[in-house]
Amino acid sequence: MSRNLVELVLVRCNIESIDPGTFGSLQQLRWLNLSGNKLEKLDRGVFDGPMHLKVLDLTLNQIDSVTRDMFASTGEFSSLFGISNSLKVLYLRQNPIESFESNSFAPLVALKMLHLFDKHRNERYKLLSREEVGLSADCMITTN
Repeated sequence: MSRNLVELVLVRCNIESIDPGTFGSLQQLRWLNLSGNKLEKLDRGVFDGPMHLKVLDLTLNQIDSVTRDMFASTGEFSSLFGISNSLKVLYLRQNPIESFESNSFAPLVALKMLHLFDKHRNERYKLLSREEVGLSADCMITTN
Protein backbone atom coordinates (compact mmCIF):
# COMPACT_ATOMS: atom_id res chain seq x y z
CA MET A 1 0.00 0.00 0.00
CA SER A 2 1.09 3.54 -0.67
CA ARG A 3 2.55 5.38 2.33
CA ASN A 4 0.58 8.43 1.13
CA LEU A 5 -2.79 6.70 1.44
CA VAL A 6 -5.27 8.99 3.23
CA GLU A 7 -8.42 6.88 3.17
CA LEU A 8 -8.70 3.10 3.31
CA VAL A 9 -12.02 1.32 2.90
CA LEU A 10 -12.07 -2.41 3.69
CA VAL A 11 -15.84 -2.93 3.96
CA ARG A 12 -17.34 -6.44 3.97
CA CYS A 13 -14.05 -8.17 3.29
CA ASN A 14 -14.62 -10.97 5.83
CA ILE A 15 -11.63 -9.78 7.87
CA GLU A 16 -11.46 -11.81 11.08
CA SER A 17 -8.24 -10.46 12.57
CA ILE A 18 -5.61 -7.80 12.03
CA ASP A 19 -1.96 -8.28 12.92
CA PRO A 20 -0.26 -5.72 15.17
CA GLY A 21 1.46 -3.01 13.16
CA THR A 22 -0.58 -3.66 10.00
CA PHE A 23 -1.32 0.03 9.47
CA GLY A 24 1.88 1.41 11.01
CA SER A 25 3.53 2.41 7.76
CA LEU A 26 0.48 4.39 6.59
CA GLN A 27 1.58 7.69 8.08
CA GLN A 28 -0.89 9.78 6.09
CA LEU A 29 -3.93 7.58 6.80
CA ARG A 30 -6.75 9.71 8.21
CA TRP A 31 -9.84 7.54 7.74
CA LEU A 32 -10.03 3.76 8.10
CA ASN A 33 -13.31 1.98 7.42
CA LEU A 34 -13.37 -1.65 8.58
CA SER A 35 -17.15 -1.94 8.80
CA GLY A 36 -19.06 -5.09 7.95
CA ASN A 37 -16.26 -7.51 8.74
CA LYS A 38 -15.93 -10.34 11.27
CA LEU A 39 -13.63 -8.69 13.79
CA GLU A 40 -14.24 -9.89 17.34
CA LYS A 41 -11.43 -7.86 18.88
CA LEU A 42 -8.41 -5.74 18.09
CA ASP A 43 -5.13 -6.78 19.65
CA ARG A 44 -2.76 -4.35 21.30
CA GLY A 45 -0.49 -2.74 18.73
CA VAL A 46 -2.76 -2.97 15.67
CA PHE A 47 -2.36 0.78 15.24
CA ASP A 48 1.29 1.02 16.25
CA GLY A 49 3.32 3.39 14.16
CA PRO A 50 3.58 7.07 13.39
CA MET A 51 0.04 7.36 12.02
CA HIS A 52 -2.45 10.19 12.40
CA LEU A 53 -5.77 8.43 12.03
CA LYS A 54 -8.77 10.73 12.64
CA VAL A 55 -11.76 8.43 11.96
CA LEU A 56 -12.03 4.70 12.66
CA ASP A 57 -15.20 2.87 11.63
CA LEU A 58 -15.73 -0.56 13.19
CA THR A 59 -19.49 -0.67 12.57
CA LEU A 60 -21.13 -4.07 11.99
CA ASN A 61 -18.38 -6.32 13.28
CA GLN A 62 -18.55 -8.97 16.01
CA ILE A 63 -16.88 -7.02 18.82
CA ASP A 64 -18.45 -8.12 22.11
CA SER A 65 -16.05 -6.51 24.56
CA VAL A 66 -14.13 -3.24 24.51
CA THR A 67 -10.80 -3.46 26.31
CA ARG A 68 -8.06 -0.95 26.97
CA ASP A 69 -5.69 -3.07 24.86
CA MET A 70 -7.78 -2.49 21.74
CA PHE A 71 -6.50 1.07 21.46
CA ALA A 72 -3.22 0.84 23.37
CA SER A 73 0.13 1.03 21.68
CA THR A 74 3.02 -1.27 22.40
CA GLY A 75 5.90 0.57 20.83
CA GLU A 76 7.91 3.73 20.78
CA PHE A 77 5.02 5.72 19.32
CA SER A 78 2.71 5.25 22.29
CA SER A 79 2.86 8.80 23.60
CA LEU A 80 3.93 10.99 20.69
CA PHE A 81 2.18 9.52 17.66
CA GLY A 82 -0.46 6.99 16.83
CA ILE A 83 -4.18 6.94 17.28
CA SER A 84 -4.02 7.79 20.97
CA ASN A 85 -3.27 11.43 20.12
CA SER A 86 -5.07 11.71 16.79
CA LEU A 87 -8.31 9.70 16.74
CA LYS A 88 -11.30 12.05 16.90
CA VAL A 89 -14.22 9.84 15.83
CA LEU A 90 -14.84 6.17 16.62
CA TYR A 91 -17.78 4.16 15.25
CA LEU A 92 -18.65 1.00 17.17
CA ARG A 93 -22.26 0.86 16.01
CA GLN A 94 -24.11 -2.45 15.64
CA ASN A 95 -21.59 -4.63 17.43
CA PRO A 96 -22.77 -7.11 20.08
CA ILE A 97 -20.82 -5.26 22.82
CA GLU A 98 -21.67 -6.71 26.22
CA SER A 99 -18.92 -5.14 28.31
CA PHE A 100 -16.58 -2.19 28.49
CA GLU A 101 -13.39 -2.69 30.49
CA SER A 102 -12.58 0.01 33.00
CA ASN A 103 -10.70 2.83 31.24
CA SER A 104 -11.10 1.10 27.89
CA PHE A 105 -11.10 4.42 26.01
CA ALA A 106 -8.47 6.13 28.18
CA PRO A 107 -5.69 5.71 25.57
CA LEU A 108 -7.77 7.78 23.12
CA VAL A 109 -7.04 11.19 24.62
CA ALA A 110 -8.15 13.13 21.51
CA LEU A 111 -11.49 11.33 21.03
CA LYS A 112 -14.38 13.77 20.50
CA MET A 113 -17.17 11.49 19.23
CA LEU A 114 -18.03 7.91 20.12
CA HIS A 115 -20.84 6.36 18.09
CA LEU A 116 -22.57 3.46 19.84
CA PHE A 117 -25.82 1.97 18.63
CA ASP A 118 -27.43 -1.41 18.84
CA LYS A 119 -31.18 -1.71 19.13
CA HIS A 120 -30.83 -4.47 21.74
CA ARG A 121 -28.23 -2.69 23.89
CA ASN A 122 -29.02 1.00 23.52
CA GLU A 123 -30.52 1.42 27.00
CA ARG A 124 -27.31 0.03 28.51
CA TYR A 125 -25.18 2.31 26.34
CA LYS A 126 -27.14 5.34 27.53
CA LEU A 127 -26.13 4.48 31.11
CA LEU A 128 -22.45 4.20 30.25
CA SER A 129 -20.30 6.13 32.72
CA ARG A 130 -17.74 8.17 30.82
CA GLU A 131 -15.46 8.26 33.88
CA GLU A 132 -15.54 4.49 34.27
CA VAL A 133 -14.57 3.82 30.65
CA GLY A 134 -12.01 6.64 30.49
CA LEU A 135 -13.76 9.16 28.24
CA SER A 136 -13.02 12.84 28.63
CA ALA A 137 -15.82 15.26 29.50
CA ASP A 138 -15.71 16.80 26.02
CA CYS A 139 -16.25 13.48 24.20
CA MET A 140 -19.80 13.15 22.91
CA ILE A 141 -21.48 9.72 22.96
CA THR A 142 -24.22 9.10 20.40
CA THR A 143 -26.61 6.15 20.63
CA ASN A 144 -28.67 6.63 17.49
